[in-house]
Amino acid sequence: MTRTLYDFARHKEFDKLILRTRTHPKEVQYKDEFGCVALHWLASWNAPLDVIEAVYEIDPNHADLKNCAGTTPCDAAVFNTASDNIIRLLQKGACKHEPLANLPSSDQTIELKQSLSSILADAEIQKEKDAKIIENLRSDLEATKQEADVFHAKAAAVKDKEVERTQKIEMLLEEKIALQEKVIRLEEEKHTISSNGGVKREFGGVENHAAEDSLSGNIAKKMKMEVMKELKVEVDKIMEKKMNDMLQSRIASLAAKNTSS
Repeated sequence: MTRTLYDFARHKEFDKLILRTRTHPKEVQYKDEFGCVALHWLASWNAPLDVIEAVYEIDPNHADLKNCAGTTPCDAAVFNTASDNIIRLLQKGACKHEPLANLPSSDQTIELKQSLSSILADAEIQKEKDAKIIENLRSDLEATKQEADVFHAKAAAVKDKEVERTQKIEMLLEEKIALQEKVIRLEEEKHTISSNGGVKREFGGVENHAAEDSLSGNIAKKMKMEVMKELKVEVDKIMEKKMNDMLQSRIASLAAKNTSS
């Protein structure tokens, strides 16, 4: 994640901030949820004069910009006993209509300073909360990934079992066909032996039975193909249902956590 001019000001990274003012001056306009811009933070930190000048020169009007507590960067510099040079610089854009003699009273200064400290404390608390939320999301993502891996492993195991079952069915069907063919051959041999021995016997229509058995063999092959198709459809349905159930469960869990937080 790219850090901005505001981030450098808030975290006292002054060298990086000066470089950022040269490459991304428009970032000086960023205002946080408390109404503070980079100049508010620099004045609060008693930043070096050259750092404050680098930001101030981009937009001098920020010297008189009030945050949610009604505090300007000029006020913050006075409250934090900044140097006279810094105060004079900020007064060019903020307090030129208001001489130093008319600065707030000591009680007002204390109150405003406390207000600013409260805002800073709230900002840190919010930062910690955001970090915790991000950490929880990362944990949830990792847990979801692990569950997905387990599900895929189980789905692969189910698929392997179904493949094994299909192979067994194929073997049984092939054995059945082989037995039918063997019966046909035995009947034919029996018929041949009887004919050669001159014995006239009735075999109950062996030729008809052989034709029927051959027909049965074709039917068995078709049944085998149908069974394999049905098994594949069933396996696909089972895997799709398990995947959908898992995803729905995970979505519900994440939604419940977000609601509770």
